[in-house]
Amino acid sequence: MSDAHRDRIMKAIGNFYARSEKNKNSLQEAWDGAGPKKKRRAKSDIPTEREEQVRLAKYLDSLGLLWCHVPNEGHGGKGKGAQIKGARLRAEGLKSGVPDVLIFNQCSVFEDKEELHRSGCAIELKRQKGGRVSAAQKEWLEGLRRAGWVAEVCNGFEEAQKLIKELGYDESDTKQRCEETPPVHEEERQESK
Repeated sequence: MSDAHRDRIMKAIGNFYARSEKNKNSLQEAWDGAGPKKKRRAKSDIPTEREEQVRLAKYLDSLGLLWCHVPNEGHGGKGKGAQIKGARLRAEGLKSGVPDVLIFNQCSVFEDKEELHRSGCAIELKRQKGGRVSAAQKEWLEGLRRAGWVAEVCNGFEEAQKLIKELGYDESDTKQRCEETPPVHEEERQESK
C-alpha cells in the first residue's frame, strides 16, 4: 500500500469520526425520542375483569355448585389465524354476548313476599369501574330472564358474591341443595312415564 493511499484512508477515517462526533448529540436525542408513541397508563388499583373472574371461580368451586365460565372473550384478534379460529368457533356454535358465568343449580328469589324458583343464575361479570354491557349481552340477559333464570350484571367479585348469597347459594346448604336438584334429564324421564 502506498503512502498516498494510506494517507487518504486515514483522512477518510478522521473525517468520519469528526462527523460522527458532531452528529453524536443529535443521534442520541433521536434515539431517546424513538420510543412507543403512546405513553402507557400506570397500573390501576381496580382489578381487571380477569382477576375478578378468577376470584369468582374459586368462590363458586368452594361452594360445590354446578357452574361454568363461558370464555367468549378474546376470540377476535388480528391476523389470519385469529380469523380462522373465530370462524371455526362460530361454526361450532359460539354465540356473542353469552354471560360469563352460568350456575345450573336452581335458586329462589322473593318477589312480593312470594318465593319463586328459578332454573339457574347467569352473571355477566364486569370490572368494578369502567365495564360496559354490549347490546348482545343485554339480549342474552333478557332472554335468560324470560327462560326462568336469574340474569344480572355484577361489577366486581363483591357484587357477584352478594348476589350468590342473596339467591341462597351460600356455603351452609350447598350440599343439600345439590342433592335435591335432580339430574338434568331425570325430570323428563319421570314426566314421560
